[in-house]
Amino acid sequence: MLLGIGFCYYIMKNVGHGSIEENVIYLKKFGQPEVNYTLQHLDDVKVYEARRDKYIIATMKKGADIDKYLLLNWKVFYAGEERNTENVLKEILAENKEI
Repeated sequence: MLLGIGFCYYIMKNVGHGSIEENVIYLKKFGQPEVNYTLQHLDDVKVYEARRDKYIIATMKKGADIDKYLLLNWKVFYAGEERNTENVLKEILAENKEI
């Protein structure tokens, strides 16, 4: 039970949503203001899958500050585009490592 409570706390603390516009990543956690990062601030991407859902943890590093965002990505039949959060973030991460 304690593990379940800890998991729920982690989700509520880190769950967020975001967008990418003109080489800037805009991320917002539940109950907190929106934060913007350049593409170079993306430090790591981890993906966990459960049935039709993907849980993507994006680690953003800005100087000494490290923030983690839990981004949910559902596989839905009405999505018009195949690009998903996981692919986009992994492409950005690969480009960052080339620099």
